Amino acid sequence: MCVSSDDCSGTAICDEGVCWGDPPDTTSFAAVLIPPADRPELALTELTDISIAADGQISGLQFGPTISLHGRIILGCAVDQQEGCGNAAPVPGQVLVERVSSFRGGPQYRRSVLTNPGVGVEEDTFSISLPADDAEYRVTFVADESSLESLALGGTQVQAPPFSTTIRASGDLAVVWEIGKPEQLKSIEGCVTSATGNGSNFEGMRVSALGRWSLLDKPTRASSVVTTDSEGCFNLKVPIDMLDEFDIIAKPGPGKTLPTLRLSGELVVDPSIDKPGLVHTIAPLLMPNAPNPVQFKLPLRGASGAGALEPVSGATVVFETSFALPVPDERNIEVSFSTQVVSNGLGEDDPGVVEVDLYPGSADLNRSYRVRVLPPPDSEYASVFDAVVEVGTGEGAPVLGSLDLQRRIAVTGAFTTADGKALVDTPLTVRPSALLRLQASTSERAMLDNLQFPSDLTGENGEFLVWLDAALVGLMARYDFELAPPDFSSAPRWSFESVSLANPSSPAGSLDFGSMPLPPASYARGLVRDLQGQVVVGAEVRWFQVPTVEACESVGEPGSAEPCLLPARLLGLWESDEAGEVIAVLPDP
Repeated sequence: MCVSSDDCSGTAICDEGVCWGDPPDTTSFAAVLIPPADRPELALTELTDISIAADGQISGLQFGPTISLHGRIILGCAVDQQEGCGNAAPVPGQVLVERVSSFRGGPQYRRSVLTNPGVGVEEDTFSISLPADDAEYRVTFVADESSLESLALGGTQVQAPPFSTTIRASGDLAVVWEIGKPEQLKSIEGCVTSATGNGSNFEGMRVSALGRWSLLDKPTRASSVVTTDSEGCFNLKVPIDMLDEFDIIAKPGPGKTLPTLRLSGELVVDPSIDKPGLVHTIAPLLMPNAPNPVQFKLPLRGASGAGALEPVSGATVVFETSFALPVPDERNIEVSFSTQVVSNGLGEDDPGVVEVDLYPGSADLNRSYRVRVLPPPDSEYASVFDAVVEVGTGEGAPVLGSLDLQRRIAVTGAFTTADGKALVDTPLTVRPSALLRLQASTSERAMLDNLQFPSDLTGENGEFLVWLDAALVGLMARYDFELAPPDFSSAPRWSFESVSLANPSSPAGSLDFGSMPLPPASYARGLVRDLQGQVVVGAEVRWFQVPTVEACESVGEPGSAEPCLLPARLLGLWESDEAGEVIAVLPDP
């Protein structure tokens, strides 16, 4: 790239053929240092005071002082319980420690570790290093449900509801947390039954509760998952420390086709001193009156490039419907049925056909299903988010009318460096844009999170091809095109943000962006060190561009104390080498 510093622009200097320095002067940076696996005493560290000198030297890449959060998580004992609990019964599960990021738009600070229940009775079952930043952290423990059976006594199902607390990272913390201790919990009991009072058909349903630790939290798991007994009844344990409103959800067990019942906003008061064993009993949850499920077939077809209809294979198809309650109920109860299947492959019988068990309609009224169709990310056929399919009685030939899919838009272009060289073998990842996510509702964002999006590897001329939906979850689609050039390209990581597919000059069904140059690169380097000043080998540096206050306020409320709604842009992922040095390639638009 250079022979002497005269070949470099601005303040950059030439060293070993590379122009180092002349960093971007209008960008606010932050970084996250992730320690290597062999340095557990180091904590994941957020850096907001890093700087790049005119000659490209990075200062401030240092892990800071840490505190240790460590201890044991054990199964709490009841008053009359003598064995199978206490210090001899460590609970397997995950410890999650989190807080908001220390820089605008940054990813939530999050560290997690699995407990090790196989250690001795005096040893820690978990340990996490955290920055000694005197910040408040939320710590949540969720037990491994599949391993709780090993703690059961005499066939009794062990319940270890989630546990949550806050800590302040001002010094080392040694803890012993008892999970599922009776005085920490309150009981919710009820039954799933039919309108005639017969619950035997609903044995083995999986019942759990959702709750909130605070008004600002999203609903989260509040109980272990229990199964209904031979009478369809259950008993849940939920933490007293949670808010008093819970949602109770009863889902069918494995291999069973049944609706899901959800009772929302159930007020469960805390036990009192004079009533310590108070059990909250809910009125029976009634299953709807419905005929047995019937297998239906739904053909999926899509128009080929020549216009002919052909089967769409490998598409994920979700069917959803709701049921009326069998008797009036003043409570907020939703009875729904959802199932997910994949359309037959081209090498199978009935290619492109969905074979699915559904609750049929009646002789008087069809049953309406909301249907989502999600073809594979590399498919030419468009997703469907809001189709309605009417289902009859299922008598005769239970084949539903075909569902015809539109074509996705064929998006092409060619990525180049700032000086026009083709970006060869460069991974391209496509994601919904941050602005699209802001437009979407909570349920729509959850749907976006579960979608798969295409990726590509550029060709010898930097060319790419991806098939994209023109609309997502009912909204006009906008995408971020994220590029992570390989080291040999000398190009920076870059994202073309909020790319719209609306272009009236493009032919229907296609969109060519032509040449898409990345911005010039600025090269910087620095050493990653620990608190003692020793270099750290194998540390990962995640480099972010922090959104401006003005940009944050443009999509939120001016002057708001809420976190920035725009995410910080990830500019690079680099690892320190054997000398502890990180070489950063930054965009300089």
